[in-house]
Amino acid sequence: MTDDLLDIQLRENVLTMHGSPEESVGSVLSGSLVFNVTELTKVKSITLKFEGKLEFKGDKDVLVDTSTVTQHTWNFLEQQRSHYNLPPSKHIFNFELPLSGDLPESVRVNYGMIVYRLVAVVKRPGLFKDLKTKREVKIQRAPLPSMVEYTNNNTVTGIWDQRLEYSVSSPSPSYTFGDSIPIKVTLRPKAGHYPFRVLKVKASLSEYTLYRPSGSVTTVTRVEEISDNVHDCFGMESSFINETIQVHIPRIARNDCLTNFINVSHKLLVRIYMIDCHRRQKILYSNIPVVIQSDTQLELSQSPPNYTSYLSDSSDDMCTPPPYYDFNQYSSSVSSSGDESM
Repeated sequence: MTDDLLDIQLRENVLTMHGSPEESVGSVLSGSLVFNVTELTKVKSITLKFEGKLEFKGDKDVLVDTSTVTQHTWNFLEQQRSHYNLPPSKHIFNFELPLSGDLPESVRVNYGMIVYRLVAVVKRPGLFKDLKTKREVKIQRAPLPSMVEYTNNNTVTGIWDQRLEYSVSSPSPSYTFGDSIPIKVTLRPKAGHYPFRVLKVKASLSEYTLYRPSGSVTTVTRVEEISDNVHDCFGMESSFINETIQVHIPRIARNDCLTNFINVSHKLLVRIYMIDCHRRQKILYSNIPVVIQSDTQLELSQSPPNYTSYLSDSSDDMCTPPPYYDFNQYSSSVSSSGDESM
């Protein structure tokens, strides 16, 4: 008998928390543990454990750390003095667990991760090998349009050095993998001041990853530039600029997440390289926060949460515990016959 006879089936492969940790109503983990028994099989117990783990791999600034975020155990067949005999059949054990809306979403970054797993174990008596299988459960968060990230102003305007009016904007506060972000840059010298000649405009997308070990007030932030584009302005005679530059979001980018342990966020940084009439080079910096979502998150953020009890729909399929027998008596009868079942 091999472990591939034990299978964890989920009603939903990805669980979604709608809204922020403070406003989300949570989600429901539901499914079935399927044990395909091909011959009479002795079993001491059958359990299924759901566990969320925070793990930091560590580098010179991020310390190695492992802690439990949440856990729950189902005892489908509790261990007793005598073992159970499972007849050949597909034995189905349904499970359902409401999850709190403030659970952190699943995330994997360079030096850490938050991961959820289901682990099923069938304990066997005597020298029989225990059976074990596991499956990862992904939890994602679908922000609501009312959240702060979606109401942020995605336009930055101002007057630089009292001589240059500028405006940098993107049409939307959120995007997804594979999108190109159009960034509109407008420059207008103020009257009565020496003009500037714009040499180039560089726009880049940076990913910020913040690490906060469990129980710690110390944080470590890593910044990585994941995409950029340069717009050459050498051929322009006028110091007035009204141009749009595109920045591509690569597939290597991670979607935004905000947890108590690992945060991922993104910013557009625009650098405008100029030269004045005295041939002195100047650089104007401006940045705009943007939200990057997965395709699924973007779709689900527009849909209200839905819940239907899995167990109420499939109560007829619930597996009742099989009878158990006195192991000593059964062993004696088997020994005398010289034939032992699996």
